[in-house]
Amino acid sequence: MEFAILACLVVLPPLATVLLRSNGMLVFLSICMGSMLATYVAGDVTSVIAGASKSNALVTMQWTQLGLLMLPVPLVLYFSRKKLKGLKLFLGAIAAAAGGGLLALIAVPYMSVTQQTAIKSTQLWHELNNLETSFVIAGATITILHLFMTRWKPDGDKKKHK
Repeated sequence: MEFAILACLVVLPPLATVLLRSNGMLVFLSICMGSMLATYVAGDVTSVIAGASKSNALVTMQWTQLGLLMLPVPLVLYFSRKKLKGLKLFLGAIAAAAGGGLLALIAVPYMSVTQQTAIKSTQLWHELNNLETSFVIAGATITILHLFMTRWKPDGDKKKHK
């Protein structure tokens, strides 16, 4: 079960990126944004939810953090679908794969202690943990490369011929 959870977190972003022809660079950035939301916004959202319900505050915080971490990913996949093909889609798939690995590494600490212990005992977790820096560097490099490939050029730079 733990292997399946970890594998889904890693594989779903690049797979959905390719199937939907979405922008994988934005998927990578959405995972980074989700991490910021989970870190800085979850406390306030949890306070509002806890005030409206009588659930366990710790459990509410964990679910809120996981939800805020993952929410931007399907939104970006949906809103950027059918936008890329060719080399940009290939680079996007690599960026989304780096994002998937990063998503798994970020999501596990927000899970229950029992789930964390079980996941951290798997070989896949150890491999992902060793590749953490590679995920960040690959995703950031490909995202910057994509920005240079699609940079805006003002109309004034074009020579007008009659």
